[in-house]
Amino acid sequence: MTIAHLLEDFTMPSDGSPVQMLSEDMLEDQRLASFEQGYSAGWDDAVQAQEKETSRISSGLASNLEDLSFTYHEALSQMNANLAPLFRGLADKVLPDTMSAAFGQHVADEIMDMARDQVEQPVFLVVSPGEQEVVRNLLERNGSLTAKVRSDQLLSPGQAYLRVGDSEREIDCNALTESIRNSIDAFIHQTREDRKHG
Repeated sequence: MTIAHLLEDFTMPSDGSPVQMLSEDMLEDQRLASFEQGYSAGWDDAVQAQEKETSRISSGLASNLEDLSFTYHEALSQMNANLAPLFRGLADKVLPDTMSAAFGQHVADEIMDMARDQVEQPVFLVVSPGEQEVVRNLLERNGSLTAKVRSDQLLSPGQAYLRVGDSEREIDCNALTESIRNSIDAFIHQTREDRKHG
């Protein structure tokens, strides 16, 4: 077997047909046509390769964004579930003690705010029986105003009624604590529902 079939044949036709010679212009036109054909084929290949790469990148990006979104929501849901006991502990143990410790100062601040515009008016304060002495001592230490403090059996710790002149206010730390607890419970419930339904 030879490799002759792979090589170009430069022999003259044996049938005596005339050999057509190409002019310089025709040869140049043929070269330009070949160049254009090659350039066009290369351009088409490049465009196809670019479209495939863009499609692959877009598909990968969409998949990664979907995974990232799922991971974010899963992490947020897990974090909220883990924070639920902490929030409940704060609402049940820390918040009531904090409110109780700050009650007297809160009452004093409210009275000072109310008395600012009514300096000459008498100050009346009604608190629960267990808080009467604590509030009276705190007001005496403040020294800037005198108040008549009395207790009422109907009030529970953390409740107080203030009156300065014709202005009245009610302080209810228990209601505030309960409102915070309800907000925490609602948040935890919503987090669990979101987790169930994705």
